[in-house]
Amino acid sequence: MAQISEDKLIETMRNEIKGYIRMRGYTYESLAKILTKKYGKSVSAQSINNKLSRGSIKYIDVIKIATALEYKITWS
Repeated sequence: MAQISEDKLIETMRNEIKGYIRMRGYTYESLAKILTKKYGKSVSAQSINNKLSRGSIKYIDVIKIATALEYKITWS
């Protein structure tokens, strides 16, 4: 089986998360407001964008985004 580079994995993750945000009709701005309200910690649209662009998003942040968007992450 061919190995996938880390850069390709980050790009795939970024595109998937962006796609899920768009499919629910949200922008980074609206998502940031939801996350701030839901978790009581200030989140900005810029911070979401930066984490996705750099590939430095933490798994806990991915879970929070998925929950805010009413998605469930499952492992198969």
